[in-house]
Amino acid sequence: MKSHKRIWWLYWCFQIFLILFLALKVSAQHSFVIRTMLNSVLPATTFSFSLDVDKPEGTDSPSVIDDYFRNDKSAWQERLNVEHIFDPISGVDTGKHKDITCYSVTSTGAISGTSISASGALSSTGDFTVNSNKFTVTASSGNTAIAGTLGVTGIATLGDSSQMASSAAPTADADIANKKYVDDQDTADHPAYTGGESHTDGSGLIIKTGYIARSGTSTTVTFGTAFPNAVVSAQVTVKHTNITSSLHAISALSTSAMTIITDGEDSTGYYWFAIGY
Repeated sequence: MKSHKRIWWLYWCFQIFLILFLALKVSAQHSFVIRTMLNSVLPATTFSFSLDVDKPEGTDSPSVIDDYFRNDKSAWQERLNVEHIFDPISGVDTGKHKDITCYSVTSTGAISGTSISASGALSSTGDFTVNSNKFTVTASSGNTAIAGTLGVTGIATLGDSSQMASSAAPTADADIANKKYVDDQDTADHPAYTGGESHTDGSGLIIKTGYIARSGTSTTVTFGTAFPNAVVSAQVTVKHTNITSSLHAISALSTSAMTIITDGEDSTGYYWFAIGY
């Protein structure tokens, strides 16, 4: 009777040892694939060897224990083969994961692997990192850092406080212009008038204006600086002390001067205006 009990004790010790060994072997692996199948029905797996917790019975003969050993070992191997490597000969990769198919995966620690895919929702309450620093999401703030290029095929909506990494001017046609660049361009295209005879806008158009006192019947206005290329237009407004019928006209116009003539001497001077480039 003692020999019979010792055999049962050895049998159950072996079963516990086998379970612990396999659990430790599996948990030691780090490179694996997790495929979550949320809210779906997993296909049933059919096994040839059954695991009966009620076998062997206390009334079974010790001579059949070896049969239970072989059956249970085959049953465990059959179940491990579903999603684990089980090589009874070399044992090199035994215990490593193939795929893990499950309804959901919940982890209080880090989950890492060479490939992780999900057909359902993939959520995390901790930081999310891809390849050390290539793509990181900080769980507490939602801040996301991307080391590579972010490709967007749809419309990207940015918040009002979105900022460029720097205030550098864009260099390519498709680059995004920052506020500093736009302000600088606006200043360059529409420079402020600071006084004086001449003002040049961003397009290169030059405007000259001033006042000159009449000098007899022919008055010449000499520009402070000549127009570099040509004069487009010029106008004169006569300053009178009273209303008269005298005529006034521009008789000559060049890039450096214009001449105003009159048939009377009742005016006191001329407000003049010239445009060129």
